[in-house]
Amino acid sequence: MNFQEVTQERWGDLESLFEGRGGPSHCWRMVWRPKPKGGGRMDSAAKKIALRGFVDDGTPVGPLGYEDGEPVAWRSIAPRDAYRRMMRLALDKRRGKGDESRAETTGG
Repeated sequence: MNFQEVTQERWGDLESLFEGRGGPSHCWRMVWRPKPKGGGRMDSAAKKIALRGFVDDGTPVGPLGYEDGEPVAWRSIAPRDAYRRMMRLALDKRRGKGDESRAETTGG
């Protein structure tokens, strides 16, 4: 398997992986990433647009795995500060906040 970072040029490969049969097209793996201004819940189309925005801005979103030239895998890997909720949970844990703080930070 060969791994390549998702770039603007490889966006189509990520898109076909997510939207292909059995792909997670409803998710786009945005639960831990910052939401666009305006916040609120995002449908799958908004998540796709938001993830594309990270790629277009040059923010790493993770590598695509290729087998025989076809995209077959992807892993969400990005700089630590790109994962807003995960960072907030870690800070809350260090500050001794309990489950009440988790409820507001873990929603989709």
